[in-house]
Amino acid sequence: MEKFNLNNKTYHVKWEYCDELFDNKPATYCYIYEDGLSNPISVGSAWVSKNDAFNKKIGRKISFTRALVNYFNKQERTEIWYLATTEFKTKLIDDAKNKKK
Repeated sequence: MEKFNLNNKTYHVKWEYCDELFDNKPATYCYIYEDGLSNPISVGSAWVSKNDAFNKKIGRKISFTRALVNYFNKQERTEIWYLATTEFKTKLIDDAKNKKK
């Protein structure tokens, strides 16, 4: 589980992977919780297309993006993406140093 702070509040991010839940296709769900609350404040999901292979990294990125759009405004989403790409242990995007040219 990852966490970030925004506007003096702490949020927790949790991903869940489900095999063959939606039309026999794997899915990734992203849940965002506000600290102290047991129910998520936002949920995002991503399903594998029939022509794609399951990839956790892509599923995490898509579901996280959708969860952010459901609850946070554009300015907040920009700040959260910065925090996610610099502080999360779960990498959502490749580090620039590791990319091949």
